[in-house]
Amino acid sequence: MSRLVHLLNRDATISRITRSTDGQGGWAESFTPQFTSKVRVSGLSFRERSQGAAELAEVSHAIYFESTKDVRRDDRILVGTTNYDVLSVQSPSVSGVYLRANVKEEQRGA
Repeated sequence: MSRLVHLLNRDATISRITRSTDGQGGWAESFTPQFTSKVRVSGLSFRERSQGAAELAEVSHAIYFESTKDVRRDDRILVGTTNYDVLSVQSPSVSGVYLRANVKEEQRGA
């Protein structure tokens, strides 16, 4: 078990894209819930968001999980009423500590 589990203070639902036939020869994609987990959501500083390549500039938050969770790029994480799209997943150099998902908050139009 992760050494940081006591810091995971929010409930989240992790969903993954699934494909099904649309009945007309094509495919329909939708997000299907895979599991729930305790997480910690952390906003990134301006410096972290703007350094490096353009992809990093899209990252708005980091979400931390227990190291054993199966979180993947392109998953969607629902925390409260906010959806986050996973851009990348990282583990620290010391295994078994935590898993970090770099995410982009889904923006809703006005």
